[in-house]
Amino acid sequence: MDEKLEALTKAINSTENLFGEQFNKHPDALYAYEIVFGKKELEETLASKNDLEYNAFYHASGCFERQIKIRAIPTDIAKFYIDKIIHPTRKNHMLLSLMETALERDEINEAISFINELVEDKFEIKHHGYRNLLNYYAKTGELVEFKKYLKLSKPAKSPRQNVVTSKFKFISNYADKNGTEKAIELLKDKSFGNKFCLATIENQAHKFTLSEITELLNKYPLFIEHDEFCKSWLLVRHFANQKPIQINEDEFEITISEILKVDKNLKRGDGRYRDYMLFDLGSSVEKIEQIKTCKKHTIAPFYKRELNYHIRNVEEKTKGNKV
Repeated sequence: MDEKLEALTKAINSTENLFGEQFNKHPDALYAYEIVFGKKELEETLASKNDLEYNAFYHASGCFERQIKIRAIPTDIAKFYIDKIIHPTRKNHMLLSLMETALERDEINEAISFINELVEDKFEIKHHGYRNLLNYYAKTGELVEFKKYLKLSKPAKSPRQNVVTSKFKFISNYADKNGTEKAIELLKDKSFGNKFCLATIENQAHKFTLSEITELLNKYPLFIEHDEFCKSWLLVRHFANQKPIQINEDEFEITISEILKVDKNLKRGDGRYRDYMLFDLGSSVEKIEQIKTCKKHTIAPFYKRELNYHIRNVEEKTKGNKV
């Protein structure tokens, strides 16, 4: 018997519907915490919390999942205790978490077997298990397996971004294994499309010269059609993928001039596209003047501060090397 997992399992079952003060005073919750962290830690934790009336002082199932990882507990032993969980929704979430751990350990068959044990009494959930498999094969870049689980992952169901992210990751790793041009050809498959074009090269950009990147963009117009400023982004990735790096002045000027063609107010996500590139380039180099050039053209105060911090680090490193 694993004393810690046994105590946590009991606490999960007996406190599932308890919150705040009720959870914090429950003997099973207190005992489990003491068994896992020790009596002294329990006393100090309780004494330090000012909001115990409203919030549980720890998450029992989260603690269970961390135990599996930090103690490298075998999957079958973890599964033995999860099978004791009496609340279907909680058990589902814990099975999905164990599935992720099994996949991290390359225990494919065990991970697949967990999907059939997910209970769909109120809500569909098995597609989340298939999304775990999809993400696994996205990392390996295996096309047949990825497509096998793509439809089962129900891409149209929320949150859809999970599947989109797996597709980006897959294309990137497929390109790493098979080459950028084969990955570009794969975009013709209806499962993907041109919106994933940057994934074919951005993580491989350091393998191309700046001239080769330009030639590739000229050969495949889909890149510019997707993002008219993708050349500047890919030139930056060429260097950022190799950070820290010494860049000769000619290549630095070529890259900066491309970045400055981007409208300073053009947004990507929550920030300015140009600021992202200036920061990535500036934080990749170790020539003070190049960093200052990037900072000069940056607008966001956050990135200016980060580049100042980078300048200080480089200066301290340079002083240390002279001693």
